[in-house]
Amino acid sequence: MIDKLLNRALRLWLRTQVERVEQLEVNVGGESRQILSGYIPSVFLAASQAVYQGLHFSEVEVLGKNIRFNLAQVLKRQPLRLLEAVRVYTKLRLAQADLQASLESPLLANALTDLLTGFLTAGGKTVSAQFGENCLVIWEEVVIQTDKLTFQGQITDASGKEISILIRAGLELANSNQLRLDPVQIDTSNSDLGVCLSEYLIDLGTEVEIEQLSLTSGQLFLCGGLTVIPE
Repeated sequence: MIDKLLNRALRLWLRTQVERVEQLEVNVGGESRQILSGYIPSVFLAASQAVYQGLHFSEVEVLGKNIRFNLAQVLKRQPLRLLEAVRVYTKLRLAQADLQASLESPLLANALTDLLTGFLTAGGKTVSAQFGENCLVIWEEVVIQTDKLTFQGQITDASGKEISILIRAGLELANSNQLRLDPVQIDTSNSDLGVCLSEYLIDLGTEVEIEQLSLTSGQLFLCGGLTVIPE
């Protein structure tokens, strides 16, 4: 009985966290006596056509095990909190249309702008504080090709001048917690900002362990582990 109630509660809570989801599956594994002690052996979540903080996903699967939570507070209708770090296994599938729609999310747009700054710095370009703080970058289009991503956008610099920008980057795993962009080619309408890098590494941190990353025409697939740290 308690597992069914928890299934229902998690499903309702998840629907409040996402902006949109077409299909949502929640499966809590474990016996009632375990859950009533504040321990959940496993939780499996699967969603399709989900939108979270402006990020779009065609398919998401998450499996978490050995979850300890604040049962006493939850019974008093307080928010569920993790008491220990939890290792989760995740599968993500993003279509090109997902990434295109996600360009409007500040999370992705800001990450791409930070990445652009990193590319320019690695290419020996002087990225002034004024450029970084006062310029406006609008990302307009993304294309997923086999082993390569292309992003197109428009920069309005501190003086109001508009600069078109095109980034082409090969993408692969360097190791379980690093992505390798190889090569990176930046073409702009301002020749001073053009960059060509043979390699650029992105460190994802020790909490991330990616097992598979693949790009095909119009689709990105990723699976791996992630440690969720309690707040």
